[in-house]
Amino acid sequence: MRDTTIKDSLTGQEVQIRVGVFYTCISVNGRDFYFDRTTGKYDGAGGNV
Repeated sequence: MRDTTIKDSLTGQEVQIRVGVFYTCISVNGRDFYFDRTTGKYDGAGGNV
């Protein structure tokens, strides 16, 4: 997996994937969801909604 941004022109939604050393962050419309890079386990959420 690598960093990318997906913009849906039909709905206006945006999904962004950022890959770090320890976590992968999937951001949906500004809400961040963090996943452990080793286990893939969901680790929490944050960001502005």
